[in-house]
Amino acid sequence: MHYDDWINLSNEEQDRIKLHVWDAYKRENIAIPFMALACFIAQSERSILDGAIGTYHGGEYVLHLYVSAAELKYCPQPLTERFEGFRIYWMTRPPR
Repeated sequence: MHYDDWINLSNEEQDRIKLHVWDAYKRENIAIPFMALACFIAQSERSILDGAIGTYHGGEYVLHLYVSAAELKYCPQPLTERFEGFRIYWMTRPPR
């Protein structure tokens, strides 16, 4: 499947594929969430410091977006926002 095919699917079909077809623990089709991550970062008005693809409980790909602690308080609660079929988890990097 190509990214353009993915974004043209309904939310229900995207969810079915993510949860019942892909094996996120084996990183199957990881290119699709990476494309969504790159598109989100490019379009966002927030100051995103970094991004990654995470695997949520049950094997669902999620977009991890890292922002400063100051910016985090203005971000939606984790997993309440969705972009091109993937839920978003806003967070800060732990101190080094």
